[in-house]
Amino acid sequence: MNSKQNPSINSLRYLKPWTGKLQILMMCLCVMAFLSCAPRKDLGDRSDFPTLKGPYLGQKPPGTIPKIFAPGIVSTALHEHSFPSFSPDGDQVLWSSQFRNDGGFPKAKKVIEANRKYGTWTEPDFFSAVTLNNHSEAFFTPDGKRIYFSSGSEGTDGERGLGGFDLWYIEKSETGWTAPRNMGSPVNGPNHEFSATLTNDMTLYFSGEIDPETYLYGIYRSVLVDGKYQTPELLPANINTEYLDWTPFIAPDESYLLFSSHRDENGSGDLYITFKIDSTWTDPENLGPGINGPESQERYPYVSPDGKYLFFVSNRLDPKISSDSIYSLKYYTERMNKHGNGFNDIYWVDAGFLKDLRRED
Repeated sequence: MNSKQNPSINSLRYLKPWTGKLQILMMCLCVMAFLSCAPRKDLGDRSDFPTLKGPYLGQKPPGTIPKIFAPGIVSTALHEHSFPSFSPDGDQVLWSSQFRNDGGFPKAKKVIEANRKYGTWTEPDFFSAVTLNNHSEAFFTPDGKRIYFSSGSEGTDGERGLGGFDLWYIEKSETGWTAPRNMGSPVNGPNHEFSATLTNDMTLYFSGEIDPETYLYGIYRSVLVDGKYQTPELLPANINTEYLDWTPFIAPDESYLLFSSHRDENGSGDLYITFKIDSTWTDPENLGPGINGPESQERYPYVSPDGKYLFFVSNRLDPKISSDSIYSLKYYTERMNKHGNGFNDIYWVDAGFLKDLRRED
């Protein structure tokens, strides 16, 4: 705002030489008048973004019925394309969304961040530590020292992809995060590797192609030996079937594994859990209709660092958006530009039932 737009500036220019307290008082009043006229955005304030305090972006914790996580903030009209991954201290959360091109087809994916500073959560924005063009599925290691993610980009500083989507990571340093580093072989190959999740001892689980010609993915495991990841091995046949099995989440102590599978005809992908007992994985159990929708796809499971909540992605449609509804066109238009539009949202639910499933085994 210039002086022509605000008469308070001109009044300051032509003040006669006042002295003492009266002069100071008049100048303060003029400055206050100027600030009151300044647009809020010039003051670094976003009046349309809510003040969010407390853990998990200040959202009311869910019960035993899944509900959309942070509607309009994390879960939006966009295609949410990963679980939310929280730093161990709970002050940062990363998730990704997929954007579409002019033809409406899925295009690039980007990691998004929100941070809690001085007790208040910042407005979500693109994750500044990763500048690759196309990246997704960021995951904090349990100690918070690394973030793994997938990307189909070539990279920078001599880092090059090995084909398709690769697994990358950044590492915390004294000055922030390092530049992205490709995990290289034998983890990455000419096909797709994505959806990394790691244990306390840095054992790696991820999704990878079994048969690129049939678009069949499976879940792989790679252990870290003397600072180098070993050749990934497919998990056993009761986990990796002839159907699509992918998007794993491994418990930090490697005691259980959550993943999405198309092995049943309930919807187009359900969440399953398998427990590790004496180095053997139990037969996976469907998490049931309380978690999995009858006609939706559930994937990207994730349990919060404190073990309290299960997060997952679902493309279930808001029941109020249906072809036989009597709502107006305006209602549909407004509703489809929000979460619940079937493009994928992030849900969360109390994770206590997972312990009950373990006891049943």
